[in-house]
Amino acid sequence: MRKVRNFFTGRLFPTLLLLLLFAAAFAFFALRLPVALAPFAAAERLFSFGVGVWVANEDNLSENKTAKLLLLLLLPYTGAVLCLCMKKRRTGDAALPIETTADSAEYFSEGADAFVRLLDDLKGAQTSIYLEFYIIAQGVLWQSVLAVLKEKAKAGVDVRVIYDDFGCALTMPRRYPKTLEKAGIRCRVFRPVRLSRRASLRDHRKIAVIDGYVAYTGGINLADEYAGKQIRFGHWKDAAVRVTGSAAKAFEGLFLQTFGSAAAQGAEGGKIPCTVFADRADESPRTGIGTVVSLVRGAKQRLWLFTPYLSPDGELLYALKAAARDGADVRIAVPHLPDKKSVFLLTRHYARKLEEFGVRVREYEAGFLHAKNIVSDGDAAVSSYNLDFRSMRLQAECGVVVHDKTFADAVAADFEAVWDLSVPTPPATRRERFLVSFLKLFAPLA
Repeated sequence: MRKVRNFFTGRLFPTLLLLLLFAAAFAFFALRLPVALAPFAAAERLFSFGVGVWVANEDNLSENKTAKLLLLLLLPYTGAVLCLCMKKRRTGDAALPIETTADSAEYFSEGADAFVRLLDDLKGAQTSIYLEFYIIAQGVLWQSVLAVLKEKAKAGVDVRVIYDDFGCALTMPRRYPKTLEKAGIRCRVFRPVRLSRRASLRDHRKIAVIDGYVAYTGGINLADEYAGKQIRFGHWKDAAVRVTGSAAKAFEGLFLQTFGSAAAQGAEGGKIPCTVFADRADESPRTGIGTVVSLVRGAKQRLWLFTPYLSPDGELLYALKAAARDGADVRIAVPHLPDKKSVFLLTRHYARKLEEFGVRVREYEAGFLHAKNIVSDGDAAVSSYNLDFRSMRLQAECGVVVHDKTFADAVAADFEAVWDLSVPTPPATRRERFLVSFLKLFAPLA
């Protein structure tokens, strides 16, 4: 009932209502205008042709251009307008990955274990607590965290929270930031949901930073299913990493950049080399795809990947094929149970496609696999990035590569445990092949 109440009282319901009205109006005019305004049909075709030329000359990925051009063909009068309404991402110099160090790097193969440690770190905070998550949901976990945040804010600790408005549309009341502010917790809602060209660009990061010295990231959100306190799709398999030292300072900088504050510089000197990488939701070129492709290309022996969604663009798809062709042991673990059926169909399609080139893909059968890790020989990455177009090319994301064999072996051991609980991808049905032929065409739309 809470989710239903939040849906009707939040920003999502009026936005969806406007979108439906907008679509109905477009459908009406698309059907009526060709008859009522036949003399203007040539003008409409010329306008669509002009938009098509503009799309073809955009500084954008070929997958994105193809999807837009299909809209022009399928939707007379309206397709051209929709293409013009789609935001062209800001371009500039790519933000370079941050080469830094960590005093320690600890891997958590379960969200529940990570949250136990996180709560202890929150309770020990002396100067600052910064939390940035795609989803924060009211429940047992959030109430435990919130109690600590209120206590620390009352004691003078700088407590700040960022959450994504779309990610929390069904989990947080519309005026919840004011509730937090009353408790002394500074809050920012990332891009309140409304009908605009920026609506699809979300903050999918998972960051917790304490005192600028301890940081967490990974696949976990602040919701009960990630801590094993609510059952969804069976066992919720996730992962996280805890880094200390300069690497944590880098994550603090990412948080403060989103919050709109200046970040302090961290001191070097840690013993474990790390690479912190991240992308903002409105930037191109992207750092994450470059980091992931570098890990894929650099693998000589083992390349093991966890991902809940497998829908790579051409660059990543080619890199995975090449790694298998060059003799690396390339394996990908994906879910056996879908949480989003359309993305699940794409995941199975690309799994079968990669298997033709020697990549082994198996589906985790014990529950839902939400971890987003990569093991590349003696390096391992833990991040918020899914191996799909939206994560790699559109959303705000973050992660860390730990250049340490002991850490990589810990992630690899977790992968092997997941692999043992996984089954081969089944052959495609005729219905799946038909649906995927359309889904993969429109997946890159921004």
